Amino acid sequence: MWTDCIILSNNVFMDLNLITLYLTLVEAGSFTKAAKILKQPKSTVSRRVAVLERELGVTLLYRTTRQVQITPAGLEFYESCRHQVLGLQKAVENAKGATEEIQGTLRITAVEDIVSSLFAPILIEVKKKYPKLVIEVNTSQHLVDLVRDGFDLALRIGNLKDSSLMRRSLGQFSSSLFASPAYLKKSHPVKKLSDLRDHKAIGFQASGENVWILKNGKKEEVIEIFPSFTTNTPKLALELALTGHGVVLLPEWLCQDALKSGKLIRILENYKTAPTDVQFVWPAHREQNKKMRAFIDIAANKLTKYFPANTSSPL
Repeated sequence: MWTDCIILSNNVFMDLNLITLYLTLVEAGSFTKAAKILKQPKSTVSRRVAVLERELGVTLLYRTTRQVQITPAGLEFYESCRHQVLGLQKAVENAKGATEEIQGTLRITAVEDIVSSLFAPILIEVKKKYPKLVIEVNTSQHLVDLVRDGFDLALRIGNLKDSSLMRRSLGQFSSSLFASPAYLKKSHPVKKLSDLRDHKAIGFQASGENVWILKNGKKEEVIEIFPSFTTNTPKLALELALTGHGVVLLPEWLCQDALKSGKLIRILENYKTAPTDVQFVWPAHREQNKKMRAFIDIAANKLTKYFPANTSSPL
């Protein structure tokens, strides 16, 4: 925590503790969440924000029983302070020296599919380099509130809707059509998309709609399928495809090993789904979390071969 003050203007001093507490409160969205992050009583957080408001002479927040709503003056103050405080925090951390040992607990949440398929080599390398770092990985198919549930980091796929989260893009992936050689040998040839109507399909989806939406260049096409199996678990869909139960539409990263070994064949190679973003996200108040940055650097390097670079938007 900060213990000193900064000079704002005309020799006016402001306690950095109050400013960082206010930033945390805005990003958390409620006094309850902020108190949990700051490990302070909610009453203390509320009292210290009131002190800050008195010192500034403005109302920063509209308070309700469940949440806080930022005022226009409060938003302007937040935007003005956020990057400057993060920069000061980074300068202090750098001054402590790069040799400081990384330890403690890093809590990560991610979708089960990517964790079970790709995370083991990452965790092994991180643990080898930072033996005192404890890594807790939790999987969920639903979006987790990082602040409320106390997570440092999340690996997420799809568009990032929460603009308050910081992000590091890992790239993108698409899904393609695959089938086993044994299945294709005993089935009708697949030369065009409409040929799939004569094939068994393995449905990997949660919506319940029996259609595949695929793109061939800029042209989008929809094909109705008649699945023998439907699941929202990609590993089960992959196993069914490997054992010759039909054609499947799966993420390309999940099928890389099976393609290399010849256990799966990509069909209609020009057809694939629209690309999906993959990214690490974290709360802004944890921007300078050293153990998190160490993990992301190693993980990003490992994941590069699975997720091609996102050329449509900067990192």
